[in-house]
Amino acid sequence: MADEVDIQQYVNRRIKRYIIDNPEYKPCLKRYSNNPLTEALYSVISKSENNHDFSKEDLFKALAKLPYHQDRDNNNFINLDQYTHKQQSLLSMGLMDCCLPDSDLWFEIWNEVTDILMDTYVFRNPLSAENVRHLTKLCPKNKKDKDELKDRTEYLFTPRDSCSTCTKTSVLIGCTGVGKTFIVESILSLIPNVICHRKYKGQPLRLTQIPWTKIDSLPSGSEKGCCLQYLATLDYLLGNKGKDCYFKASSYNKSIDVLQLEMAIATTLHNVGMLVIDDSENILNNKEHQRLTAFLSALVNCVGLSVWYLGTTKMWLLFTSEKTKDFSAIRRIATGFYHEITRCKPEDQFWKKLVKLFWINLMANNKIDLDDSDEADDESKSYYKQIYDYTQGIPAILASFMHRCNRYLVNNQIDEINDQVLEYVYKFKMTIIHEGIEALRGTGPNAFEDLDSIRELIEEDQREAAQYQETFDSSDTEDAACSHSKTEDASKVETTVSPEDVSDELKKLRELMTSNLQNNE
Repeated sequence: MADEVDIQQYVNRRIKRYIIDNPEYKPCLKRYSNNPLTEALYSVISKSENNHDFSKEDLFKALAKLPYHQDRDNNNFINLDQYTHKQQSLLSMGLMDCCLPDSDLWFEIWNEVTDILMDTYVFRNPLSAENVRHLTKLCPKNKKDKDELKDRTEYLFTPRDSCSTCTKTSVLIGCTGVGKTFIVESILSLIPNVICHRKYKGQPLRLTQIPWTKIDSLPSGSEKGCCLQYLATLDYLLGNKGKDCYFKASSYNKSIDVLQLEMAIATTLHNVGMLVIDDSENILNNKEHQRLTAFLSALVNCVGLSVWYLGTTKMWLLFTSEKTKDFSAIRRIATGFYHEITRCKPEDQFWKKLVKLFWINLMANNKIDLDDSDEADDESKSYYKQIYDYTQGIPAILASFMHRCNRYLVNNQIDEINDQVLEYVYKFKMTIIHEGIEALRGTGPNAFEDLDSIRELIEEDQREAAQYQETFDSSDTEDAACSHSKTEDASKVETTVSPEDVSDELKKLRELMTSNLQNNE
């Protein structure tokens, strides 16, 4: 009991468990067939109400929600006049609790994520003999044996060709407030993070699949903190208690090498598909950040775990010659997808719809009907221009600004929203962000690294890149030779084993790991 620890304080509280028990198996292309991990995942990501491929409309319908949605009737109508002043005050707090997906952008990210997840599991088929051998090789017999620890560490950092051809490293980047975390967590909420397999093709198959997990990089960018968060999150998703936990109070005293081995073992044992690292720019605060990124690359190349970096534009420095002298770490970013989310422009239709959504739900009866069409009247254009000037196309600032307007209206029992109210709220209720807004307007100095334009950072990096060109060319030659070798290996027919044999192997490994943990304690 003394070794128990509350893992909730180390887990992202926004992440909810979405568990599928005894999933349906739906074959897809031959590349993904005869693999319970890919067939179970495909049955989820391809499901829609009309029995067709998951579409933009399905994504929008699944995620969209209106402000005050908990108190609306079945027709999504809400009568504000029926509430007392205090009830309206409380209700106004729900203005920001809404979701308006940008269908094109969100669906593109959905496709990228689900495709990468499917491909991640191609060479991690639990029915393959090679996968069972890898699982056995990775599991240590005695964690206190220094020689064995050294061997396992060496094995961990030895790339596997099968992983390199399928697992990916991806990046989602953008200035603060554009909605990176909100978009990613909303999309991931549609994908189960725990799938419990029971039977496959009539034979028992007892294993757990964790398609994705997400952690937030600590402000210090700590390598050990990354490991502890990951293990705590796995315990949360798996519902581990007591001695079954990977993360215990004694974990603080373990070396980074031991924790990294435990991460690799747990990732393989529970078939983790993708690790999402939010606030990745914090890694730069760690003086040993190259060691951490090298370890994450090893998880991709050796264990078969896809990694997705999320961060502000400051994170770009993590992949530049200024901070990284190993081009291979930068090159791997191209294996997944790269997407830069920029702030909205005044003429963007999505921006106009988002402004209109908040405007309609402001708790004032006297307000104009904003016209978001290109033929809008001058009054509508004036309001759009004023709101954009105060928020600079950043959705998070827009939501905060509209929330402050809503609170001002309710607290002062004002029933009209006009340009004077907007000006007052910005001037006196949003003072703390004025410096940032002026920087975004270009009328003031930019003292914030996370507001830098990614284009400016790229141009700065290109000026420094010339001295490393020779090294880059050498790396490309080696990669070409390596790619040829991988192509030959991929063409080989892999030996398979029965689901029952895999279940027995996994059971033995679990018993072995539990025994080792108890002995070491």
